[in-house]
Amino acid sequence: IDHRQTSDLIVCTDGNGFQIINHATGKVSDVMLNIPMQPSNHLKIHKVIRDQKGNMWVNLYQKGIAAISSSQNAFGYWGSKSLVNNIIGKSPVVALCKDSKGNMWVGTDGDGIYRISDDGASSYHYPTYTDGGNTPSNIRTICADSNGDVWFGSYGNGIGRIAAKNGKYSSCEDIFRRLDVPVTRFYDIVEDGNKRLWAASLGAGIFCYDLTRQKLVEELSFYNEINKWQTSLLYTSDNLLYVGTFDGIFYIDLSADTISPRQMFERVAINSMYEDSKGQVWAGSNNGLLLVDTTGILQTFS
Repeated sequence: IDHRQTSDLIVCTDGNGFQIINHATGKVSDVMLNIPMQPSNHLKIHKVIRDQKGNMWVNLYQKGIAAISSSQNAFGYWGSKSLVNNIIGKSPVVALCKDSKGNMWVGTDGDGIYRISDDGASSYHYPTYTDGGNTPSNIRTICADSNGDVWFGSYGNGIGRIAAKNGKYSSCEDIFRRLDVPVTRFYDIVEDGNKRLWAASLGAGIFCYDLTRQKLVEELSFYNEINKWQTSLLYTSDNLLYVGTFDGIFYIDLSADTISPRQMFERVAINSMYEDSKGQVWAGSNNGLLLVDTTGILQTFS
């Protein structure tokens, strides 16, 4: 038995792990230890000591020693190495998006789409084509729009969406086409402030979808002025749309009467972009970290 700094009791057991007894409520709860393949509530714990920094060192019978830091870890974990419950499979995670209801959407490379509840306690896996379902297995990007629908861009199966009204996935290959041929590789999707969805494709250029009219904007006057090999999109607070490509960043002012794209960081492949609280735009690239400050000055951190 050991007292924690909260004056609660920690009880070590011979086969039931760690338990905390709260003095105020009398509630008994288990302590989870980060020990691979060993359920915490089955461990035999024979001795606990606390060092000068408040860290706890736990003697695990036939399992070695475990350390519990005095500072709380702000990070949780979902995945195949979880000691409690694996709710997102084993495939690499490529895309994340949180919708207006608090659900976390997870896109994977090989296992498709997972929807995790707002409390993180449960998940639903949408079966992929290989599992007899109708969703792509390789998801590259996710976007929850202002109508409540969730959009998915994939590598190989184009764009699809899960409608808010029924929670079902449907392919949008009949919408996102070039020369009447479905475009199958999409790397990013964002919504702007005018209820328009922008989608960046790998090799077929940019697409614009009007969420109000539920229709693709067919004619984009600036389409041929932007490199068609696109990897990322960023819609900023000043109504600019940044397009990351294999040939730098193109940006357009969506407030302008005539849209004329401008280019920066030529001959640099862009991977991702982000706007910080100061309005500066950061980009990850094959040439290091890039910065566009609020005055338009360009910097490279390699």
